[in-house]
Amino acid sequence: NEFDYSDNKAGVEDPAEFQKVIDEGLIEIKEILDKVTPDERVLNIIWHQYDFHNIKTLIKAKITGKTFEDVESLMNRMGAIPVESLKTVILEDGDAPFGLHDHTEKYLKKKIKNVQELFEKEKNPQVIDLFLDQKLMKIIYGIAVDSQNKFLINYVKKLIDLTNIKLFFRMKPQDKELDLYEIAFLWNGNIPYAKFEQAYKNKLSDFPEAMKLTDYAKIVVEGYKHYEDEKTFIFLEKEVENYLTNYIKEA
Repeated sequence: NEFDYSDNKAGVEDPAEFQKVIDEGLIEIKEILDKVTPDERVLNIIWHQYDFHNIKTLIKAKITGKTFEDVESLMNRMGAIPVESLKTVILEDGDAPFGLHDHTEKYLKKKIKNVQELFEKEKNPQVIDLFLDQKLMKIIYGIAVDSQNKFLINYVKKLIDLTNIKLFFRMKPQDKELDLYEIAFLWNGNIPYAKFEQAYKNKLSDFPEAMKLTDYAKIVVEGYKHYEDEKTFIFLEKEVENYLTNYIKEA
């Protein structure tokens, strides 16, 4: 079995080493997938999740005065970008190849600088996650469009819409300013920003009405109901996951 962990775990007795063994096995699987997939950019939809985790970790380390050694255990080597390159660019203000398509690489390096400038302006660590999540989804959407795969494009659009809905539910009850929601908002979905912008000016209880003509009306209605009853978004998260899973199954 090519995906067997037995070779990796041989001789491992310390439970503390088990996570390292799992990580090594996952990296082997990643290398196999990279070799057999015709367009490696499609796989980057998965790998970039790890890249952006690493980018966030290093930027937060930098602004809090931590070293690479302080956060090395938090880094994930499943990304498409070498950790050493991210370290050079973010912590050392140097330049190193990311190994991405030229346009994507230039775009990402620019946004790494932009988010640090944004933090200096806002002095709010939350903007780091919100800004970078937005840029991650822009890259993922670009990969989907370039693939010319209708299913993948529609899936990413739905993912964008549902992420914006979840953001709305989380930020509106906390009275976060609209400017912060705009920083977090994911573009290229089916629901325009203007609809969310208008809803943000109204009460949270009006949000289901604002979404009633979308594909997600039921999710929003039920999500709001459970939030009102239980003050938790667990049901909403579950319904979003179920919706996307069912969309994949029906493809």
